[in-house]
Amino acid sequence: MSRRGAGSFLTLDDLAKSRTLGSKTPGHPEVHHTVGVEMSTGPLGQGVASAVGMAMAARHESAVFTPGSSLLDHTTWVLAGDGCLQEGVSGEASSLAGTLGLDNLVLIWDDNAITIDSGTDETFSEDVRARYRAYGWRVLEIDTPTDLDALEATLREAAERTARPTLLALRTVIGAPSAKFGGTSAAHSGGFGADELALVKATLGFAPDAPLHDHVSRETLEHTREALTRGDRMHTAWEADLAAWGTREPEAATRWQAFRGGEVSTAALDTVKLGEPGDLIATRKTNGAVLRAFQTLLSGAARPISPAPPPWRSTATGSPPPTRPASSSASEFASTPWPRSSTASRCRAHGARSPRPTWCSVTTCARASASVP
Repeated sequence: MSRRGAGSFLTLDDLAKSRTLGSKTPGHPEVHHTVGVEMSTGPLGQGVASAVGMAMAARHESAVFTPGSSLLDHTTWVLAGDGCLQEGVSGEASSLAGTLGLDNLVLIWDDNAITIDSGTDETFSEDVRARYRAYGWRVLEIDTPTDLDALEATLREAAERTARPTLLALRTVIGAPSAKFGGTSAAHSGGFGADELALVKATLGFAPDAPLHDHVSRETLEHTREALTRGDRMHTAWEADLAAWGTREPEAATRWQAFRGGEVSTAALDTVKLGEPGDLIATRKTNGAVLRAFQTLLSGAARPISPAPPPWRSTATGSPPPTRPASSSASEFASTPWPRSSTASRCRAHGARSPRPTWCSVTTCARASASVP
């Protein structure tokens, strides 16, 4: 795995060739084309859904192999625009992220009120912040993206673990400071033209005919390239921590290496019972059996995380949802697969959905010891 992302393998000349055939900087990045790009651009909303999947995978990996440690607990960052958040797939994935409390996920929303066709007032007038709060997300705001100190402080705040994913609403003006195209859908794609481009350069304090290299000072270039050295230093420190963990937990480290290397045993698939020809078994049940076997196979754990369906679905006739035994512990109750109900609520501290109004599924929370009616 490379220590450096796509940006460290690109030059100013590559940027100057953006959106041209054969360049390393196409308008829509493709995997296996530019070093460091690990996923091709797809339809709107796919990036948000993919980021949720990445955050889920990271959280699962950390919980299975290094519980209680930050060794594998990294943050997944995703950039999205208004068009991305219009799509149903992004909403469904974001809802799931809120339910799971994926606080290792930060979605930075370029809130410029513009889509490729028009302003959002014509097609997308909903309150996105309220929607994400309803999903169980934390919402942060940046109204002045040119305030770099405030931007850095808010990004650091967004990466904090709060038991909720974070939506960072970043107010911007598309196409600024162009007087002709700024704040319009025309700035979304296509060139500004030589005349308007010259005016924009002049507004920014550059010569109207200044090439790209003149736009980036040597001091700026040196400062940004320090990120490469800093990244190498941080990665070296992480590798040392990884080696120390392998020494302390050799069995877990061996399983993790096998998991990362795709070395899995297919024995779990041999235990799947799909019935005999002619048996009347719903495909959802046979599919469920196969998926649970795959969960065992791919989880990297000694046992599947959820080896069986909820108890009220485990019999042919079904049975009502369980009630909490008076003697059960908080941890036992927190692991019970409660169904959704109108009485479910969220702990204000952790944002975790609770099966009862006075309960929090985070067992270390004081609310977890509250009485349940």
